[in-house]
Amino acid sequence: MVEVDPRLRGRLRPLLIPTDARERYLSISADPKAIKFGDFAKIGIGYVSGDNEFFHLTPSQARLHKIPAEYLATTVRRGRSLQSNVVDQHLVEQWQAADEPCLLLNLPPTGELPETVSRYLGTDQGNEASKRYKCRVRLPWYSVPGVRDRTTSCSTCRARC
Repeated sequence: MVEVDPRLRGRLRPLLIPTDARERYLSISADPKAIKFGDFAKIGIGYVSGDNEFFHLTPSQARLHKIPAEYLATTVRRGRSLQSNVVDQHLVEQWQAADEPCLLLNLPPTGELPETVSRYLGTDQGNEASKRYKCRVRLPWYSVPGVRDRTTSCSTCRARC
């Protein structure tokens, strides 16, 4: 039988990193002054829209379709949009000025939607999106799960704003 270090608390994933790095991590994490990321923030894989072209709008598309701002969340659509390890208001303004698709259509799963949003959902592109796998298996199809409150995500991890 193989003995596993009790400091790993039954987790095997730490065994995938080199021994010296694991030992440093375990030493630091055992320090009572150490604060673990999970103690003050949550990190996850994010969300899966089901149709990036439909759910990620450019600022000009949002204006054209008259989507109210409260139904849009500024988001990092692609990793290559990140030019540094911080997303701040200046970077978001650059994306908006370049008319990049950085606005996620962030609709609630219940409640009435504005007419302009309903019209957008009923476009040819919306009808196609509703047939895609991830959209067709969720109710309602247009409410993307896993989208965090943008003020929380910005203030805690500064990775998605």
